[in-house]
Amino acid sequence: MNTIKRLRLWSLRAIGIAMGVLLTFSALDPTVAVLVLSPIGLLALYTLRSGRPDGALLPPRLLKAVVPGLAMTLVVGANTTQAEMPENASGNPYGSGWVCDSGFRKSGDACLPVAVPENAIPIDSRYGRGWECQYGYREDNGRCVLIPVPAHAYLDPSGTAWRCDRGFNEVNDACVAIAVPANGYLVSSTYGPGWKCNRGFQATDDRCVVIVVPEHGYLSENSSQQRGWDCERGYLPKGNTCAKIALPENAYLSESTRYGSAWECERGYVKSGDRCEQVDIPANAHLSYDGATWECNKPFRKRDGVCTDR
Repeated sequence: MNTIKRLRLWSLRAIGIAMGVLLTFSALDPTVAVLVLSPIGLLALYTLRSGRPDGALLPPRLLKAVVPGLAMTLVVGANTTQAEMPENASGNPYGSGWVCDSGFRKSGDACLPVAVPENAIPIDSRYGRGWECQYGYREDNGRCVLIPVPAHAYLDPSGTAWRCDRGFNEVNDACVAIAVPANGYLVSSTYGPGWKCNRGFQATDDRCVVIVVPEHGYLSENSSQQRGWDCERGYLPKGNTCAKIALPENAYLSESTRYGSAWECERGYVKSGDRCEQVDIPANAHLSYDGATWECNKPFRKRDGVCTDR
């Protein structure tokens, strides 16, 4: 065998060793597998298209040179991979390297069993501490300690906290009975004093005081003054009384007397102080949409308080 043929043979063997190394690493990284298998696929495609009579995917000379290198490298690579990946571990599905199996945690180059403390249960997860406390216990420095539930309380559905029974409020890690005053009743809200007053009474400090409704007034929980009452239509609050609204001529009561003016002027009139004055409409004009102003008829234009065609 001449020198040139020997060089070609050793070159092909070197290619086989290199491909074997890449195939070994491809077991840990799918990206490398693609890089390796792509040129092999191209060689196979080339061979098929070349129409070889023996049907071989690769030329015999290339197979003779590459296969020994691939075999040797794959055996060495497999032993190396097994040596690098510890027991109870598997390849990282999201990249290169390895991760410990569920129920084990990495400690140096090994995967050790998760130490589950008393009153805890293991969880199926590769990440985190690998366990959680049982219902009624909470984690404290790597342990599961019992949650103390005071009298008149119960564990909430999560099992990690407690709540007071109805009729009790949490005060300094205890459940204290709610003192409901006369003419009051318990509410389920966890905020506030835990009680409200009956209709006709108003909360004042820790008591329910009767609401004094004046003549022409009625009980209302929507009072903006928090007085507990409002006046009937046609009346306005004035101190502790309901005063009758004085309607001027050509006026009517507003739909709501709580906000703004208590009365409005009829169409064709405009409010002026406590009166309704008639709108003065010039020639060739008409009342506008709001009924309190005017605008010129077409084709007239407003100029100096009149309608003119100039």
